[in-house]
This record gives sequence, C-alpha cells and structure tokens, in this order.
Amino acid sequence: MAKRYIITSIFRRRTGHFMADFHMSKAAIDRIRGLRGWTMERLAVEAGFAPTTLYECCKNGGKAQTIKATASALGVDWRELLIKEERDKLGPLHSSLILMHRGNALSDSYYHGAFTSGGEIIYVVTIGATFKQIDSRLSPSTTLKAAIWYPESEREVLAYRTHIKSSSAHTPEALVKSLELWDSLAALHSNVSVVTYSTTPTMSGTILKDVFALIELLPYGVDQDSRPALLLRNEVPEEKQAFRFFEARFKDLLGSASPRKPGEIPSWYRI
Repeated sequence: MAKRYIITSIFRRRTGHFMADFHMSKAAIDRIRGLRGWTMERLAVEAGFAPTTLYECCKNGGKAQTIKATASALGVDWRELLIKEERDKLGPLHSSLILMHRGNALSDSYYHGAFTSGGEIIYVVTIGATFKQIDSRLSPSTTLKAAIWYPESEREVLAYRTHIKSSSAHTPEALVKSLELWDSLAALHSNVSVVTYSTTPTMSGTILKDVFALIELLPYGVDQDSRPALLLRNEVPEEKQAFRFFEARFKDLLGSASPRKPGEIPSWYRI
C-alpha cells in the first residue's frame, strides 16, 4: 500500500463541514512531479518551504496549507493529491467539476441511475461504451438515443488517439468493433436508437432529459480513467443555465447526425 500523508484541518467551504485526517497519495505526487522532472527537494522549494517541511509532512502529516502549497506548485487542484477514497467523499471540486470522474461514487450514481430512470437519455460517445452495464441496467421504459463517432478518415482516428495519448483502446479496429457492439445493443433493445456524427469530438457525455448532464471532457494527454467531467443538475439553481446549454448542444448534435445503418463500416477501413 502506498504511504499516506495525513492532512488535517481541511475546511470544506461548499458544505460548511470541518474535515480532518485526509490522506495524500504518494503515487499521485510522484506521478505529477515526475512529469516535470522534479525531485521531492525541488518540489519543496517550488512550494515555498524547506525540504525538511515536505519530508516532515510526508512522515507525520501536515497542515492544510502545506498540501495546498504543494498542489499550487504542481499546478493542480489540491484534491488531486488525495487518495481515491477521500476524493470520492468530497464529490465535485466545485459545484459541477469532478476530476477523474470514472469510478467516482457520485458520478457513477448519476450515470448508472440514468439507465434505470425511465426517462430519455442522449448519449454521445467517440469509441466504445460501457456496453455490459447499459445492457444489464437499461430499463424498458428508458429511451436511449446514442450518437457515436463515425470519422471520415483513418487519419482522424489516429489524430484523436494521439490527442488523448491512447495506445490500443482507440484504433480503427476498436472503432469498427464499437460500431458492431452498438448494432448488437440496438438489435437487443427496441428502446435504443443509434445515429452517427463525423465532426471532431470535443467531449462525450450522458444527458437525462430535464434532469442532469454528465459531460466528460477530452483534454490533451489525459488517459480515459483520469478524465474530468462536469455534473450539471437542472434542479440546482447555480447549474441550471449550464445544464440547459449542454442539453441544447447535444440535441443539436443528435439532430445533425445520420441514422446508423447496421453493419456499415467506414469505406476507408482496411480489414
């Protein structure tokens, strides 16, 4: 198990709760500082305190100011340095942003709940999906309208793969396999309809009509399991306007897409 760095006296402003005994992930610190080529000593200097202060914090725990200064030096939100269990307890970083949302308890509860809701879902994806989860959770009373990416050239797939720094999960072969799985899912469920879009993907997401939007962002160089997402709820006054904005954009994309022809694969694909 990775060492834990105990952080005390963290005040959660959004809820007004006083939080204590949070833990930093040594793996997260090493990964982020490693990207910058920094040693722990260099990190301490950039954070504005002596190296001994950082080592003391690592060994015996430290104050909230220490972790926040460390995060600021690394250019990340301080909650990114926490172990997963503690990040999940905190929920969104702000009213709507969840870093590394996949596997987050809050994010997952909305995502999974959409399929059993009996409502209308707009589901926009690039390559792949949680097919087994959708198949097992989708209620007959839930309508799923999926818009899946159908690029016009192999170069677009390779460029997208480079952008997100993916290895094997986002290849032309994976794209074709994804299309086949969507065809199978639609054949099994009469409440699933599929369309394709060819424009450049900038995000993916799940929108439950009039309820919430979970928008996954696609920043450069961030792997699939580390992507951030916006959670926007129609019932939350501070999120309502943003929810309506993304709901309208996803509806526009759905309206401009082409009906999926089962079995069709891109003409450029070479078997």
